[in-house]
Amino acid sequence: MIVVTVERVFYQCTKAIIRSKLWDPARHVDGKSLPTTGAILAAAQTAGRLGGDEHDRGQLERTMAKLY
Repeated sequence: MIVVTVERVFYQCTKAIIRSKLWDPARHVDGKSLPTTGAILAAAQTAGRLGGDEHDRGQLERTMAKLY
């Protein structure tokens, strides 16, 4: 069993959420235009030491093995 104790809670004011136009479809980005987690890991976080296509290919299997 894991017990989580919350010390602080931060929330965003309603006006800021509305002003962000988070739900405005005209502002949504096509997910296919975004980098994969492997690309982000390789390029932005590990200078090419980890990540890339191999990371992306194993993503579903890792998720199923570790998340559930």
